[in-house]
Amino acid sequence: MHTHALALWLRRFGLFLMIAAMGITIAGCDPEPTDPDAIDNGITVTATLTPDNGQLVIPKVTAVAKSWLVIRRDNGSGAPLMSEIIAKLQLPVGATTNARVTLEGNVSNGERLWAMLHLDNGAEGTFEYTGSGSPDQPAVNNASQTVQASFTINQSTPTVIGGDQQLSNNRVGLDVAAAEDGWMAIYADNGSGAPGVLLGKTHVNAGPNGTVMVALDTAAANAISPNATLWGVLHIDRGVEGTFEFPGADQPVSFGGSPVRVWFKAFASPTPRVLTTPQKITNNTINIDKVESTVVGWIVLHETDANDDPILATSIGRARVSIGATENIVVAVEKSVPAGTLLAAVLHRDDPAVGTWQSTGETGPDAPVTLGGAGLFVVSKFRVQ
Repeated sequence: MHTHALALWLRRFGLFLMIAAMGITIAGCDPEPTDPDAIDNGITVTATLTPDNGQLVIPKVTAVAKSWLVIRRDNGSGAPLMSEIIAKLQLPVGATTNARVTLEGNVSNGERLWAMLHLDNGAEGTFEYTGSGSPDQPAVNNASQTVQASFTINQSTPTVIGGDQQLSNNRVGLDVAAAEDGWMAIYADNGSGAPGVLLGKTHVNAGPNGTVMVALDTAAANAISPNATLWGVLHIDRGVEGTFEFPGADQPVSFGGSPVRVWFKAFASPTPRVLTTPQKITNNTINIDKVESTVVGWIVLHETDANDDPILATSIGRARVSIGATENIVVAVEKSVPAGTLLAAVLHRDDPAVGTWQSTGETGPDAPVTLGGAGLFVVSKFRVQ
């Protein structure tokens, strides 16, 4: 072969070998993206986690086979307590981000927990780990290390604090801290030293809530006797968010094995009184500024006689009041009253038929409340504007 032609042929053949070699190298660096060996078991958590509506959110879990995400308490020696689980979640193959696992037990602020990955190699969908030799053993990664990660709970310790108090506008106040969003509910005592009939509730947020004022159902508040025992009970909000579902999903909170609740006495006002200012009749109603009562009763509008005393045999409107202080009470006026008329707002009892107006005068059913003697009524007089 001619020397020049031979050299040209060798250069072309060498280029071919170089390209082929490059092709082999490039192909060898491109693993199959669905190759299970390209995935490793793993758990990613942050240093602290806060329960969200009874769930923990684990940022990322990766599994090479169907698996379980399991939450355990610490055994006190810096390792998972293997004899107990407080949450579990079945996982598919691959990466799961923001895995939400529902807590099956209470956790405390500052408590150390462990997230662990277990196999699901027994009856699929049933967690069967009971110890060495059982199905669903802890999973390991490619370095043969158990897949687990610890974190610390960051939340408020649930508490309800309150003392004996006077009702104010049919409301009571308690200091509340909640580990998660929930409800502060007020109950009457059931007669056996435990919560009974629900009187009122209000939603509370996770964390310290300060003093929470709970409005009581008007009819229920009007039935509370002086010095009655009430209960403040903290509930979770686990069902339809913002809807109180007890009995049902929104169970009372327990902490350390004890219910988070407090009992207290509902005091009446020490001295009953009625406060009024001149009022206009608007839409056949009139406003009473404030009533402080020692009894469950009525605030009643009476016309007055020539001596400006209330005519107790008749009335022209009334509204029920509870023990304690009630402000801005709206009373329906049952007849036309000219401007300038002097009216008397008198505090009456509500007995014996609670909720039914029966008064016929100074004595008998629904009689006026007196201050130690006949004719010493709890009354405030005002003129209609």
